[in-house]
Amino acid sequence: MKNYHLPVKFLKKARTAGVATSFIFISFLSGSQALFSQVIPEKKLIDFKVSTDLVSQYIWRGTVASLNPNIQPTIALVSGNFEAGLWGSTDFLASYKELDPYIAYTMNSFKIALTDYDWIFSNSSYFYYKNSSTDHVFEISLNFLGTEKLPLSLSINTMLYGADKKWDNNTDSFTDKQNYSTYLELAWMFKPCSVFVGVTPFNGYYGAGYGKTDGFAVCNMGISSTRTIKITPDFNLPLKGTLCINPQAESIHMIIGITL
Repeated sequence: MKNYHLPVKFLKKARTAGVATSFIFISFLSGSQALFSQVIPEKKLIDFKVSTDLVSQYIWRGTVASLNPNIQPTIALVSGNFEAGLWGSTDFLASYKELDPYIAYTMNSFKIALTDYDWIFSNSSYFYYKNSSTDHVFEISLNFLGTEKLPLSLSINTMLYGADKKWDNNTDSFTDKQNYSTYLELAWMFKPCSVFVGVTPFNGYYGAGYGKTDGFAVCNMGISSTRTIKITPDFNLPLKGTLCINPQAESIHMIIGITL
């Protein structure tokens, strides 16, 4: 799960797991060239990225993860268009924990990502990946990030493997079949706000939850705004506020967050 509004994570089958938990390190050869008697500085092959968000509560795609304040760190390696990292979330009461390895590739305005979610932690071993009983959920996401001329973003996210099973209303229990819970989100970005709407095409994880509502439903909509607060001449603090409404679950949330 990603942030309090994350724009955030369609293949139909997945036979194996465990691959998404390994970092992918990709190196490119680069050198310096002389051009008109000027030397172009050598670029870094791999960048190391570290950041942390502090949020008043953790709402993911219209679903409640934690109503307590959460700290959400990111540690990643970036090489060219590739990124591999870890994203996590833990509340201050130690009642919620999540750790999500991911890999992503960005080209122009498009981004594809594979994420290994785990927010259940019922098994003693984090590295347990048997499909029928693992806590992990593997998801693939395809994102259009928008452009200056077209300030619209679109994301399509589908769970492929793991703890996302179909619900049987007759037995009020989960089956052993994959549900392929899917979330689609469209956002219109304009300064200083963005407006978003998220939908799920069929019953699954999102909205009211497994077994409660069949068919298409709007499960997340709202508005976000970001402001930068100048703390010192060399340090600015990004502040973000999000109002999100889940029409399917008939819930509303206001989230405030800062990025360090």
